[in-house]
Amino acid sequence: MIAKHLDLQNIEALGKNSALVLGTFDGVHIGHRLLIEEGKKRQKNVAVLLIYTNKKMTKDHQKSGVLTSLEDRVNMFKELGVKTIYLLNLGDDLLKLSPREFVNNVLIPLAPAEVMVGNDFRFGKDAKGSSTDLAAFGKDYFMTTEVEPLLYNGDKVSTSLIKDYLLNGDPKTAKFLLGTYYKLTGLVTKGYGLGNKLGFPTANMALDPTYFLPKHGVYFVRVKIKNKVYFGMASLGFHPTVNEVKVPLLEVNIFNFNDRIYHEALCVEFIDFLRPEIKFQNVKDLVTQLNKDHSVCMEKIEEGDY
Repeated sequence: MIAKHLDLQNIEALGKNSALVLGTFDGVHIGHRLLIEEGKKRQKNVAVLLIYTNKKMTKDHQKSGVLTSLEDRVNMFKELGVKTIYLLNLGDDLLKLSPREFVNNVLIPLAPAEVMVGNDFRFGKDAKGSSTDLAAFGKDYFMTTEVEPLLYNGDKVSTSLIKDYLLNGDPKTAKFLLGTYYKLTGLVTKGYGLGNKLGFPTANMALDPTYFLPKHGVYFVRVKIKNKVYFGMASLGFHPTVNEVKVPLLEVNIFNFNDRIYHEALCVEFIDFLRPEIKFQNVKDLVTQLNKDHSVCMEKIEEGDY
């Protein structure tokens, strides 16, 4: 797979029989995956133009953070069999391009046979360009295909819908809509060491502040580290009983794991929500509840297929 930033001064044509799929793809949910599958049916090669920006985010669905990091999005497309991924950072110059200029300067030089977008795709200055404009401006150069959205219980599958389910403590439905478990990736940092004293050692994760965070509470999770997979339970929140923090903290108790992993990258997949965050009267009550949480997780491991 080739993943690289698109150099507008040196664009290589994709060649014949290529479909170019456009979008921001936060989460790479089942609607995005449908775009890829449709592209594979229609053209021999499928490429992705992943559009992102480091500028101040203004869209409502972006204010709460991104579901998936840029690196994770690239890896997801790799798993879906995409061979070429172009990353396009919308800096000041690109944000000023009109919809027609975007087509002329970016898409026509790429020379795809077909450009594929979702029906809510917008582009160009102030996001004024629609799929109709895309088809009109590119009609002499490529075919434009708009893929209708998927629906779930009458709602369009979208990043915002997935965030709503995560905020309501429903990672199972979020997993169905994403096509994979919702996950957070970060480096393990040194904490207070309280988990060891309580009999539940935890890995404390430094999270990218741009991440969207699900409902605070305790979760049954799957943990990936050093190409190995473990189960565990995780607490997301402000640590209210002991050593309360001001910034949300993700602590993970990894089952059957004793290695020192400071500064290692950890990926935590949220399987099920166990309970909301609680401030206990004392540490003894906290430990009692942690033992109950652990027992619930053990039951889920016995019952489930993850």
